[in-house]
Amino acid sequence: LSFIYMWPVALMALGVLPFLGFAMALQTSYMFEDGDPGRQGGGALGALVGESLTAMRTVAALSLEPSFVKRHDALMADSNSILSLLKKGLLYGASFALQMWTFALLLW
Repeated sequence: LSFIYMWPVALMALGVLPFLGFAMALQTSYMFEDGDPGRQGGGALGALVGESLTAMRTVAALSLEPSFVKRHDALMADSNSILSLLKKGLLYGASFALQMWTFALLLW
């Protein structure tokens, strides 16, 4: 129904949708895979964070917070270099900005 009455917005949404999908895929890959899916041994920190966030109620109900904090601290002990962290932060910010600019273009 909206394609009939608001066809310009629908056409813009169809054109913008691939950019939005790319930005969301980039953002989730950095959140859950620690930013580098091709890395050997890959993304234990991202997997730990994803596990604790997606099962937040279970972690709280079983009082597993100290266990997750210890595992997180152990994984952070061998943290990445400043340049790597800066690159990941900039790419994550760029993906978020691309999402917001996509929504702005769609609503304009």
